[in-house]
Amino acid sequence: HILELRGHAVVDAQRNLLPARLVYPLAVIEAAVLVVASITTHDAAALSRAGLAALLVGTGWFLLAFAAGGGVGLGDVRVATLTAGLLGWLGWTTVMRAQLVTVLLIVVTAAVVAVARPDLRGRKMPVPLGPSLVLASLRMCWI
Repeated sequence: HILELRGHAVVDAQRNLLPARLVYPLAVIEAAVLVVASITTHDAAALSRAGLAALLVGTGWFLLAFAAGGGVGLGDVRVATLTAGLLGWLGWTTVMRAQLVTVLLIVVTAAVVAVARPDLRGRKMPVPLGPSLVLASLRMCWI
C-alpha cells in the first residue's frame, strides 16, 4: 500500500489530481477516529468543532474551486476538508493558522513551478495544492 500511496503523490504532482478513491476512505477513517476520541475523552465539543471546521473550510474551498475556474480541483477541496476536520479537534486558531500557512506554501510552490518550468508560466500554470494543504496541517500539529 505504501507504493500505492507514493503513486498517488506522483499522480498529484504530475497531473494535479488527488484521487477520490484515496480521499474517501481516509474521510471514513478520520470520522471514526474523531468519534472514538470524542467518546473516550468525553469531549463532544471537540467533535462538533471538528465537524464544523470541516464544513466551513470545505465550503470555502469549494467556493474557491468554483470561482477559480479549474485552478482548484475537487480533490483539493476534499483534502482541505479532511485536514480542517482533524485540525478542528485542536481548535479554531489551529484551523485558521493552517489555512494561512497553506496559502503561503502555495505561493512558494507556484514560485518553484514558475522557475522550474518557465514554459508553463501564466494564469493556467499548474500548481499542485495538495502537498501544501498536507504540509501546513502537519506543521500545525507540531507547534
